[in-house]
Amino acid sequence: PFAYLAKTISIYETQVREEIETALSIITTSYVRSDNLISAVKENISYLKPPIKGIFESFLIEATVISPDIRMSIHNLKDKVKNSIFEEWCDTLISCQNDRTLKDTLMPVVSKLTDVRLVNNSLKTMLAETRREYWMMVAMVLANIPLLYCINKDWYDALMYTTIGKAVIAVCGIVIIITAIRMN
Repeated sequence: PFAYLAKTISIYETQVREEIETALSIITTSYVRSDNLISAVKENISYLKPPIKGIFESFLIEATVISPDIRMSIHNLKDKVKNSIFEEWCDTLISCQNDRTLKDTLMPVVSKLTDVRLVNNSLKTMLAETRREYWMMVAMVLANIPLLYCINKDWYDALMYTTIGKAVIAVCGIVIIITAIRMN
């Protein structure tokens, strides 16, 4: 259950990271062009995908229906996503509400997301090679059991039916489970 939950959270966070890049890029471009954050979000909300779409929809509702304080709405938006670059973008956006000339500083913040994505992709490639090697080692360890049966039946019997052999199999199984959880 722990591994499943960790994997589900990882998939969700990956979706959020991927969608943040798209959302911030198109909303920033519209905002720089129109000089109105609410209209920039409204015209691009249909292009966003979940879960970011829901976050920006709640921002629109808060900014248009609940409170006219855009700075507070941006601050609440910032609290909904735990991403340092998104938080920096929100802080810059709050600064832009006070001084419209600062909106040119939004694009470099958005480009950081692209840089981070490129670095993450190269790291993912390197880690994929390590994972592949790990699973090959696990397969070799597990393949030794039927291999022993084919090569030497006495060794296989010693491994499967003696207390020491069962302890060796148990230790190997525990090590495989722990390292597989750590690998993920």
